[in-house]
Amino acid sequence: MATAPGTNSTPSPLSSLDSITDAIQNLELKLMTKLEELQKPLFEQLSDIKASMDKTRQLAESAIELAQMNQDDIKTLQTSDFANKEKLLALENDGKRLNLKLRGIDEKIEGVTDLSKFLATWLSEELQLEESQLVIYSAYRMGAPNNPKRSYPRDVIITIADPRMHALILDIARKRGALSLYGKQILVFPDLTPEALLKR
Repeated sequence: MATAPGTNSTPSPLSSLDSITDAIQNLELKLMTKLEELQKPLFEQLSDIKASMDKTRQLAESAIELAQMNQDDIKTLQTSDFANKEKLLALENDGKRLNLKLRGIDEKIEGVTDLSKFLATWLSEELQLEESQLVIYSAYRMGAPNNPKRSYPRDVIITIADPRMHALILDIARKRGALSLYGKQILVFPDLTPEALLKR
């Protein structure tokens, strides 16, 4: 069929440019939409991470604050505990101030009926005292009897009635270095706690 005079079937350059522009815009829109779809979960994850970090920071600050408070409480308790311990040690040592510890006394003498009287008689003779001057309230062995691992006799703790006699016995024993019972050396010590001995 013949083309009408003055009519051109070839599209104009402007029409082609508009089509390309529309295609580019549509592509850009699709890309932006796709990018937003991809970014959305990432932003959500970042938001969750930030919220988690904020919560962790709050917990850390609370923990630090609590630790500081606890540290102050611990210092107070330690000071109080130290003071109480010192008081207990002072009371314990005060209760032991009339005690003497005798080391080296053979356990075979346990057959005697009255250990306190036996030791009072021996000490009076050993120290050349009048027996009436020395009164021993109590005498007992330290530790459990019949220990197969122990190759030496248990210490004997005696309580002296008179503080002056206590000091005299201790003074004589220190000057001599040791006393003697049945030919064996007997050492005499004040009955103090380990902590008090370390301070001496």
